[in-house]
Amino acid sequence: MKDKVENQHWGNDLNLLLSILAYASMASAITALFLDTGSRVSAGLTTVWIGIEALRRTRDLPWSWGLLAIVLLNIRGIVVGDGAQPVSHMDYVLIITSFLLGFGRSAKSWQRSAALCCIACGVGVLLRFEIILDFARWGIEYQAPTLTKNQTALLGGFASSCGVMALLLSRNRHWWPLLIPSTGLCLLLSYATTSRAALALTPLSAALALSISWREPIAHLLKSWLERHWRRMCWVLAGTMMAALASAQRFLSAPVATQLAAMYGRENLENDLGRLKVYSCYAELPFKGENRFFYGVGYQNSWQKWCTPEVLGRQLHHAHNLLLQIWGDTGAVPTVFLLICFSLILIRIWRNSLTLSWRTNTGVLSVFIYISLFNMVELGVLKVPALMASLGYFMSAIYLPHETSIQVNQNNST
Repeated sequence: MKDKVENQHWGNDLNLLLSILAYASMASAITALFLDTGSRVSAGLTTVWIGIEALRRTRDLPWSWGLLAIVLLNIRGIVVGDGAQPVSHMDYVLIITSFLLGFGRSAKSWQRSAALCCIACGVGVLLRFEIILDFARWGIEYQAPTLTKNQTALLGGFASSCGVMALLLSRNRHWWPLLIPSTGLCLLLSYATTSRAALALTPLSAALALSISWREPIAHLLKSWLERHWRRMCWVLAGTMMAALASAQRFLSAPVATQLAAMYGRENLENDLGRLKVYSCYAELPFKGENRFFYGVGYQNSWQKWCTPEVLGRQLHHAHNLLLQIWGDTGAVPTVFLLICFSLILIRIWRNSLTLSWRTNTGVLSVFIYISLFNMVELGVLKVPALMASLGYFMSAIYLPHETSIQVNQNNST
């Protein structure tokens, strides 16, 4: 009996040590992205994190040994990289492996992970703070040394969303002194990249998550308000429509349109119009004949043969939209499969909103919505192991443990 108790204590101590090493590897992999020569260091730490997590969960997940074998067989490809394609088998290995390792974790585990991701990104911003000051003083755009501008924007918005998630999940305030400044630094990073997607999607994701989590009380308030003030609402809508019609000609006149375009920014307007041209080109690719509707035109052909600089007016190697990229490169069958998977994810989100507390549901949703929406306008997650692993790991947070749902229901009933 004594030996059994000692072995149990030893096992608990070993599990605690592995847990600390795993969290440290994940956080260090994100911070290393801000170092001049941190690309391979970050990729190596990501591999270490995945290996430790697979070892830790061999008793919980029967497929952990298989995942560890896949990672070991692909270490060189993960750390060194394997080509210029935006999506390769390495990306799928990291995303799927991280998803399975993150599947079924508790809300407390997600709080720790989200908090460390936010704090690690904040530390990285502090390491490069002089460059961000240059942006504040002279308007020089910033991107992390090992990342593109889009990837840096994705990291800033993702980490700030993680900070919001951790703050929502935290029922005590011992995380706050680190999380609040780190979230602010991550938002500063997004601002320094001048990425409109990162700046707009971060608050939008939080707002959408709150509206989904609080939809029943919000709907009840709107219903009760409309029942009392529906006549006033009708007059307000009628007046708004008349005012809009009366001022349409004025606001569409050349001087006003020119002034609004100047406020928005000529470069931003040109980029948006160019983005629409890119979307249109990739949307038409499966209709180029020769049964390409089913299997697409292929990655190389999409930008070398069809969506060329002569057609788009710029040199681009991807569609800046994950769904259109898969649609154009691989055709209808993978796209339909992706839409089915996304529908299942939305169903899971809806069920979580009915069973989980608003804190847990809102925190997880804000990160998931940000990652999903960002990849509809950019493809910043590609070819960076730390970001790909975070994508898979945090997407699995929507599948919270069944025991958590039962516990939340019991707490709500009491």
